[in-house]
Amino acid sequence: MTVSHPPPRRAPRAAACLAAALLLPAAGMFAQAAPEAAAPQPALPEPALPEPTLPEPDSGSPGEPYRLLRTLQSIQDRTAHGSREALKLQSPLLSQIEQQLLATPDAAWQEPRNARAALSFVLSGGSPVILRKLARLDPPPAVAPELLKGVLAYVEGDEEEALAQLENVDPRALAPGLDGRIALVQSTLLARRDPETAMARLDLSRLLLPGTLIDEGALRREMFFAGQLGKREKFKTLAKHYLQRYPRSVYAGDFHQRFSAALVRLDMTGTEEEARWLSDLLAALDRPAQININLILARQALSQGKTRMAALGATRALELASEDSTARERAKLYRAAAIIVNENEFAQGKQALLSIDRKRLPPDDVGLLESAIYLARRIRDLPGMPEAPAPRASDEAAAVAERAGGGMEPQLDATVTRIRQLISDSDRLIDEELGS
Repeated sequence: MTVSHPPPRRAPRAAACLAAALLLPAAGMFAQAAPEAAAPQPALPEPALPEPTLPEPDSGSPGEPYRLLRTLQSIQDRTAHGSREALKLQSPLLSQIEQQLLATPDAAWQEPRNARAALSFVLSGGSPVILRKLARLDPPPAVAPELLKGVLAYVEGDEEEALAQLENVDPRALAPGLDGRIALVQSTLLARRDPETAMARLDLSRLLLPGTLIDEGALRREMFFAGQLGKREKFKTLAKHYLQRYPRSVYAGDFHQRFSAALVRLDMTGTEEEARWLSDLLAALDRPAQININLILARQALSQGKTRMAALGATRALELASEDSTARERAKLYRAAAIIVNENEFAQGKQALLSIDRKRLPPDDVGLLESAIYLARRIRDLPGMPEAPAPRASDEAAAVAERAGGGMEPQLDATVTRIRQLISDSDRLIDEELGS
């Protein structure tokens, strides 16, 4: 039986169903996206640090391994504080040090500092070939056998063997430098099996090597764990520490992704208190970084159907972005896509969608815009939803968009095809709910 006068509160429920059709297809994409797939990070000015230089090649015997490692660690630590010149030097320096380590006489590996340096070198991105050489030495190098076997297994991808060798090692009993690195390795090996212990190892790694790239990386990972485990206060504390200590890190883009994903996962729904906390937390960053984080937050929240959080991030980005910028158009899109599911804001959201300059959007967002406009029209056709006002004659962009979409569906790629299926399912559920 068809109900001619449906209850007045049915329409918002219907709008929510259609919103799910818009938001759900992107969820898998963002769950798997690598940090490199994010929007380009804003270029930050280089900090006032002396630029690192490669060590001069030794024309005679190779340098002591532990001295070579100090050079590498110094350069890597500078990347945590924003030196992109240091980042460029890492690859050639790793190659040069590898050659010198391979040329080091076997007797030098009887010096514990040198043997430990070989382990730290490999854990800093160096080739495991030097550890394979050390594993064949007779007499063996001056390092605990379980450390040599465990680190070699770890860098070769044998996690089971690495865990068997390293799980019971106490990092605090190791020499400075190697201690924090082994704690970081243990956290990685324990992450799936025992995330609580993995977090404790990250805390220890940071305690043992403060101010280093190890500390910076451990903070990023631990924040991710805290978000996964629902530890809100721990997450907030770690995020604050990171932004206070490493705001210029060359790996800040990865932090932006992890931070935003954790906010969404923690179901922080954009209350006024959370909005103030987020604003205060990001206030120490420069404007481009704040815009970037808010845009990532809005996009990821949309992909998970968290429209309130999406609107919060998009609104903050709108307040910060300059006129006629790509960031501003993206923020307008995300906010509009978030508010069209709200009965009181539907008209405003649809009008905003029609005013967006799609030429300023990246390709993925153009698809989102087309899908949002299409779904807004479907929502408008449902019973009880307010009619969106026609675009003003003076608003050329809105008029063009309306004409382009009038009477035809947007070009539908594979993602939008999936959206149409979800719309069909939603329509069926809505009809059932209304008694049709």
